[in-house]
Amino acid sequence: AGTPLLVVELANLAGRSGAFPPMPDIVRVTVRERAGGLGQAARGLLEVAAVAGVGVDAQLLRALRPGAAPEELVAAGLVEPDGAGFRFRHPLFQESAYEDVPPSRRSALHQEVAECLARGPADGGPAPAAERIAFHLDRAGRPEAGLAVLEESAGRAQQAGQVGRGATLCLAALGLARRHDQLAPRVAGLEQQAIRALFAARRWSELDPLIRDAWSRSGALPVEERLSLADVFSGHLFATGAVAEAWSLVQAELAGLEPAQASVYAARLAIRGGAIAWSRGDDEQALRHVERGLAAARRARL
Repeated sequence: AGTPLLVVELANLAGRSGAFPPMPDIVRVTVRERAGGLGQAARGLLEVAAVAGVGVDAQLLRALRPGAAPEELVAAGLVEPDGAGFRFRHPLFQESAYEDVPPSRRSALHQEVAECLARGPADGGPAPAAERIAFHLDRAGRPEAGLAVLEESAGRAQQAGQVGRGATLCLAALGLARRHDQLAPRVAGLEQQAIRALFAARRWSELDPLIRDAWSRSGALPVEERLSLADVFSGHLFATGAVAEAWSLVQAELAGLEPAQASVYAARLAIRGGAIAWSRGDDEQALRHVERGLAAARRARL
């Protein structure tokens, strides 16, 4: 695999034709030449394999095309055995085979692969990752369905206490929504979910650019949403050692509130300020903030 493989193929083609085709035409010529010697069933299997990805497990291929033999693709030099499945001999082989599939047929095959993955393996093995299903639904022209898969899987992961997995799926959902104009109305909510999930998972390096970007736009948020974001942002800053920045943020946000304001997030932010003040050795400020937070919580009937 890799560059040595392409060097070999380039030499083979040059030996037969007497000329060196330009790159990446060498890959396209190689794949088409080898695919040309396949029977109809094997060529259909090649299309399915190309849509499935660089590596594809044998069980998926059998489920999608029961009558085809992947060994024909191996014999043609297009794929090679790889554990419990097969892998294209070079990523460019997969890319070339994929590009040779007409766009409308690609979409249909992506939908077929997504449906097969969603059914799960016939032998009752581990279910495929939601990201794979969502990817194929997206490529099938159904990003809304892909987003639903990611959101449902994130919810299940969080309910099962799989905090890190839930955060990963929330990030994937946000990334998918950001790529499609029709999902733009969902972006703000998905961003908030991803921020909270990353905070819960303590994945600070991934959270930092996301929450800083969100905070830079927080002036347009309703008060409660801004307080909620301030609570998480100050907690993130405190956890990553930016204690002075966290303290300044809490003070600035609390200063804009009525002291008697009843609010879940005002209570949380005030108590967060108490924890920060205590870490700074300011017991008086710590007590004052905790008392303010408890008073706000009582007024909010928490």
